[in-house]
Amino acid sequence: MKPLPEKSGEHPLDDWLAFEQESISSFKNVYSDLWQVFGDSINLARAVPFVIGQQASLTELEMHRLFLWQKVFHYQTQSLFLLLKSQLDAGFALLRLAAELSRDVIRIADDESMLAIWLERENKPDEYKKRFKFLQNFPEEKKVHTVYRFASQFGIHGHQTDTMFGEIIGTVGESSSMISWGVSHYGVLDAVHMWMMSFLPMHQTCAKSFISKYFSIRPEIFLTLRDYEVTMNSVIQTVSERLEILKKLTK
Repeated sequence: MKPLPEKSGEHPLDDWLAFEQESISSFKNVYSDLWQVFGDSINLARAVPFVIGQQASLTELEMHRLFLWQKVFHYQTQSLFLLLKSQLDAGFALLRLAAELSRDVIRIADDESMLAIWLERENKPDEYKKRFKFLQNFPEEKKVHTVYRFASQFGIHGHQTDTMFGEIIGTVGESSSMISWGVSHYGVLDAVHMWMMSFLPMHQTCAKSFISKYFSIRPEIFLTLRDYEVTMNSVIQTVSERLEILKKLTK
């Protein structure tokens, strides 16, 4: 990651925005194949709930779940941008919110009483914690739970992930008198790796609450979500191999 630029005399937020945009562009240029995968994944994640939302038989309870599903998507997208900007702790914190909400979507399902508990969760936290738990007997939900625990440790409660992957990335000031410290390329790619592993399981978990009613009406959208897993797993494996190469280079 590049060091912060020298002050330009512009508004400080303009300087910071330019720096963040440069960080994202840098990742895009180095990992153009991953950038394409991000785009394909986001298009798919937007399309599935959109198609469900067009069905005439949609109930009020289903609209609540679609709204929450959309929040999952927004949390994921903003999490990705934060990770690409080397803000790992903040990115993982949002990823935890996405994991938690995808779990809540499937727990609500078609049960009005569960929606009522969810809406009153601030007033009845014990009841909410008792009823809204991850179920380990479903593979995709188990994966989401793994991400939830990881993001809780390193995002919500850790506050040190950026530092864990820190390295000297340059110098600033007159005569380069000050060292600039930032997150390593390995740290960003490792965070993106976790993001990719969690992306589809969250959407598969949300989609499962709609399958019983809408699979017979629009089977192709659920099958597309399932089939994309092959592509995603292949890319995840490629990222794992790149991480191994980076690890060897830094030894």
